[in-house]
Amino acid sequence: MHEKNLSSPARFEDLAKALLDCGRVSEALSWVQRGLETFPTERLDDLLSLAVALELDLGHSEAVEQYAWRRFERNAGCEGFFRLLTVAEKVGRSSVLRARALDYLWQQVADDESSSGIARRSRWQKPKRGELVSIFLREGDDEAMWQAFSSGPVAAELWAQVAEVRGKTHHEEAIALYRRLLPVLVESGSQGSHYEAAFSVVKKIKALREVHGQLGMFGDELAEIRLEWKRKRNFMKLLETL
Repeated sequence: MHEKNLSSPARFEDLAKALLDCGRVSEALSWVQRGLETFPTERLDDLLSLAVALELDLGHSEAVEQYAWRRFERNAGCEGFFRLLTVAEKVGRSSVLRARALDYLWQQVADDESSSGIARRSRWQKPKRGELVSIFLREGDDEAMWQAFSSGPVAAELWAQVAEVRGKTHHEEAIALYRRLLPVLVESGSQGSHYEAAFSVVKKIKALREVHGQLGMFGDELAEIRLEWKRKRNFMKLLETL
């Protein structure tokens, strides 16, 4: 019945799973492979993931790596990177595939930040460098994270997390980043949630100054912030509570 309708990758996946339920692993893999060949330009994450699982069951390490890498290339970013490493660990290829994946991502960053890449990027697309920053944040490699972050454009949504980490060892750099983030938050709209986020950033600046005995400097910074956004009355009300 399944074989009569093979109009999408999902149909091949369903057939493969039906065969797998019957313990026919090799036949299931054959249908997965046919699906991948039939729809080379479609979204194939599910089929590729099934191929990885089946090849693992069959003990075909080289094929596992090939399918896992193909899946990574189709979703090359932080999440795809860690999915790849999960598979790499199972086949004893963690260090090799980690290095290969990082090289691939850095090449993507170079292309993204080239003149042609900048021209192609729409206003809604995030700079690819942020994927590497996210990877290093997740791995806890603070210096690699900062080096990646400070060497090119990164979406503002990561700035607070980067500043939080950087503030543990280099508070002035963290404060400078928080100050960069403030106008992004304050000017992003009149909704209270934006002002609350901006107020949280100001409190983080104060906390860092206090830890380092620099509350006098914070007083000057707070005065500058109040002067710059004195027309934002709701934001001013929040600042009055400091």
